Amino acid sequence: MSSRLQLEIHLKKIALNMAEIRRHAGNCAILAVIKADAYGLGALRMGSFLRDHGASAFGAATIDEALELKKQGLPVQILGALLPDEIAPAVAAGLRCPVDTFETASRLNNEAGKQGKTVDCELAIDTGMGRLGMVAEEALPEIRRIAALPNLALNGIYAHFSSAEEPGGAYSAFQLERFLKLYKVLGMDFQRVHHAASGGIMLVPEAVRPPFNQVRAGLVMYRNALTLKGKLGAVRRLKAGSFLGYGRTYQLKHDAVIGVLCAGYADGVPLAVSNRGEMLVRGRRCPVVGRVCMDYTLLDVTAVPDVSYADTVELFGFGENSVTPEEWGVMKSTHLHDILCSITPRTERVYVD
Repeated sequence: MSSRLQLEIHLKKIALNMAEIRRHAGNCAILAVIKADAYGLGALRMGSFLRDHGASAFGAATIDEALELKKQGLPVQILGALLPDEIAPAVAAGLRCPVDTFETASRLNNEAGKQGKTVDCELAIDTGMGRLGMVAEEALPEIRRIAALPNLALNGIYAHFSSAEEPGGAYSAFQLERFLKLYKVLGMDFQRVHHAASGGIMLVPEAVRPPFNQVRAGLVMYRNALTLKGKLGAVRRLKAGSFLGYGRTYQLKHDAVIGVLCAGYADGVPLAVSNRGEMLVRGRRCPVVGRVCMDYTLLDVTAVPDVSYADTVELFGFGENSVTPEEWGVMKSTHLHDILCSITPRTERVYVD
């Protein structure tokens, strides 16, 4: 039995996105970042597909994610931080491990010694994100100490843009300058050098040229490839003056036909679309009326001819008249990552094409 709400994932469109990423990335290898269950799209299914469409490695945020991705047969890198209790399983599984401090490096080195292994490591550098990594101007002596540890193979070095989409790109240029200055002083032979994630691939051309030889593709792989669909659980004819939803935030000014969508904030519909958003019914945009409920959302479908119970509702999509998930992001004062990661497991994922 299918669920009331379905997220359609259009694989042909994702394949086209991968080809476009490849065009922008030039000779750089593509690391597909599929953390958070591939932004809610299903990490194992997407991992298999992306592996077949040009991904040469995967990126994960947590040890559990990384161990799942190992099943796809490609190298897996943990991006970010390693907690102490994650180090032993990371070494045992042969994961690419981040090194952001000498303390982390020392823990990895000691564990690798116990297991009789050498750890494939990447140096994490902070060039201006301010989140994780060794501060670029202060990193040299710490990296020298790390490089002396016998059980670590320092095969990579990477950083992260904070605002690659910013017009003009002045801050991205500043970050690259800090990174390249450290890279040149180090004089080390790294197999993998990368700074560009999704925005950087498309908008910072310097980040896909030597010495950079890898990019990290995330949400850019899925843009304009997703459709969220539900069903009307009821169609009701209500009189002018009727109140709709919790808190009586909407009162009908005229007699209206109200469609009751079987999806709400427990499915990932943002509360922020209450009395503001629109959704498609039979190809027509219909306003959201009243406050979004946990399991239901009310739509004014008065203008839709022959609207009926169990009609399909497109919550968002990428057609000519579609509401986009980016529009939801604007209403919620957030971004597309948040919108997709908020779509709950109650929503069925359907792979199209």
